[in-house]
Amino acid sequence: MAECTLPTNAWYNTFMMDNRIGQKIREMRRRAGMSQQKLAARIGCRSNSLSRIERGRRGISQAMLAQIAEVLDVPLLDLRPSGSADVLGPLNPNEIKAIEAMRRLSPHRQELVTVFALGLVTGESQERGEHSIPSLIPD
Repeated sequence: MAECTLPTNAWYNTFMMDNRIGQKIREMRRRAGMSQQKLAARIGCRSNSLSRIERGRRGISQAMLAQIAEVLDVPLLDLRPSGSADVLGPLNPNEIKAIEAMRRLSPHRQELVTVFALGLVTGESQERGEHSIPSLIPD
């Protein structure tokens, strides 16, 4: 059986060793009625490695987390600890710029930008005829 591999990125290792992720894995595994040994075998990992992951003593890669979610038949986000966006990975430069810009806006304008961005993702803004955020923001 292969050892569970750790990514080399230090940020990733530090966050992914957070025991909240391990606790969520244990909770979802137990809810599915699966033993550590069975889950470890299904993901190609040693049971002692999975035990260390669940206790927060070993890091876990995003790929392995996705594999666990698949085996447990739960959405990947269900394995994410509450209030933990970092599991999604590091931000790219455009995401950082967007966050920095959002922080300079009033709460009302932040909400408008969020609605607009979600509309772009889902296509809702185009269906409703909303094509630019400036037309939504009062002067």
